[in-house]
Amino acid sequence: MNGLNTIQTGNSISKPLIRGLHSNRILIMNNGVRQEGQQWGN
Repeated sequence: MNGLNTIQTGNSISKPLIRGLHSNRILIMNNGVRQEGQQWGN
């Protein structure tokens, strides 16, 4: 997808990078529940 990448922070840990925004600048919702401080992997 255009504008979507990842930042590798470890061997199996990555975070989404959406149009240059990452970490706390991205709001992730899962079934109406705000997800914060998550570690992202494959």
